[in-house]
Amino acid sequence: MRRCEVADMRGRRIARAIAKVEIVALIAAIAAIAWLLVPGWMSQRRESRRVECLANLERIGQGLERYIQHSGGRWPHVAKLPSAEYHAPPWPGLPAVLGPYVGGDSSLFRCPADSRLLAEISPLRKKFAARTTYFETEGTSYEWVLQELYAGQPVGKDVLSRAGSLGLGPADQPVIWEFEPFHAAADNRDALNILYADFKARAGRRR
Repeated sequence: MRRCEVADMRGRRIARAIAKVEIVALIAAIAAIAWLLVPGWMSQRRESRRVECLANLERIGQGLERYIQHSGGRWPHVAKLPSAEYHAPPWPGLPAVLGPYVGGDSSLFRCPADSRLLAEISPLRKKFAARTTYFETEGTSYEWVLQELYAGQPVGKDVLSRAGSLGLGPADQPVIWEFEPFHAAADNRDALNILYADFKARAGRRR
C-alpha cells in the first residue's frame, strides 16, 4: 500500500474520531442547557396553570354570587362528590347548580392541572382508566367544601358565619376548593386554590 493511501486512511479515521467527539460534545451541551432550562420552564408552566385555575374560581365565585342573588340570599344544595352522592333526591354538582350563572361555560369547572389516580377497588374503574381527572369523573375539578353546613342556609347566618368562621370571617371561610392540591410544590403539599365566602379566590391551604 502506498504511503499516500495510508496517510489518507489515517486522515479519514482521525476525521471520524473528531466527528464523534463533536457529536458527544454537542449532546452534552444540549443536555446541560436542558438541565438548566427545564426546571424553570416547568415552574413557569405550573404557575401559569395555577393562575388559570384561580381565574376559573374567580368566575365561579361571580356565578355563585349571582345564584345567591336569585335564591333569596341562600347557599345552594351542592353535592360534595357527585360520584358518591347519598342524598335523596340526589343533590346536583357544581356545574349543574352554577352553570346557568356562568354563561353555561363548563370549562370553568376544569382545573388545567387536574389529575386523579383511581384506586384498584374504586367503582369508577368500571368506567374510567386508573389515571384520569376529577373533571372527567365528577364533572368538576372543584369541591363544595362543607355541604351540610351551607346547604340552603341564609348567607351570613349559616353555622360557620355565626361561629365567625373560628373568628376569621368570610374572607377566610372556604366554600369551594380543589379536590386535591394540584398546584402544590413538594415542600408545601397542603397548598391549594380556594374560593372563600367573600366570593374571592386566593391561594391558601387546608386546615
